[in-house]
Order: sequence, then C-alpha cells, then structure tokens
Amino acid sequence: MVFKLQVWTLALSFSIAALFQAILLLILVNKRLPDLVNRKMSLSFLKIGVASSISGSLIFFLLKVLDRSAWDKNLSFLRWVGLKLPTSFQYFVLDTRYTLNLILLTVLVALIGLLVYLLIAWLLKVEEMSILKKLMVKIKILKPLSETITPPPE
Repeated sequence: MVFKLQVWTLALSFSIAALFQAILLLILVNKRLPDLVNRKMSLSFLKIGVASSISGSLIFFLLKVLDRSAWDKNLSFLRWVGLKLPTSFQYFVLDTRYTLNLILLTVLVALIGLLVYLLIAWLLKVEEMSILKKLMVKIKILKPLSETITPPPE
C-alpha cells in the first residue's frame, strides 16, 4: 500500500517510534527497578527535552530561511504566511543547489543549534552540563576556574 506522503514524514515517524520505544522501556525498567526513575531524573529529561525542542525549532527555522532554493521553489514556510524574501536579506541566503553552499549552511546552522542548546541547557541548570564542563577541562578546551594561585616567594 502506498501512502504518497512527503519524505519528512519518514523522519517524523522514526522520531515518534523512538520516543514511544524509550517511554515503553522506561516503564518496563521502572517495574523491575522502581527506585531508578525518580523526580530528579524526570526533571532532567524534561529540561533536556525543552532545550532540544527549542534548539531543533531554531535549526528548522534557520534552514528554511537561509536556503535560497526553498524560497525559489516556494517551499519556505514563511511564504505560507505571505512573507517574501527581502531584497536586502538575499546576500545572507545560500543557494543550496551547489554543494559548497549546502555544506556551509549545514555547518553554520548546526553550530548555531549546538550553541543554543548548550546555552539553554546551562540556563535550565541541567546537571549533565557539569559532566561536559569536567570533560572539557580534562581535554584542555576550558581552563579550570578554581586554580590555586601561589604568592611569589619573598
């Protein structure tokens, strides 16, 4: 049976299935180990979900706005609400029919999405951010904040 759906529905169905599977596995694990899932863990999942949803929405928005071929083919969601590509903005829009532009757009949007996710997770005080910070200090990306300063000898 052919449903004739758009290709994005494949990603949506995969995401829904993965979410359903995670919830089902969490319920099954909670039956065997009732103390494992607690309020602290649930709150952490909620915070991470909020941060990823906001970051993912921003990535989607940026990909549609900064993609010239989406504007040319009337695929940009902004056209659905009656907006047109401003002429002063067209210098920031990349024509993704070319490989280099597509790679540039992907890297740019991914970096912005990552930074936004990290910022929101930090603002929401996600505990796992401390693990990331320790890892970055260990591989010398960040300097430790509490370095001991010894006075010079007299």
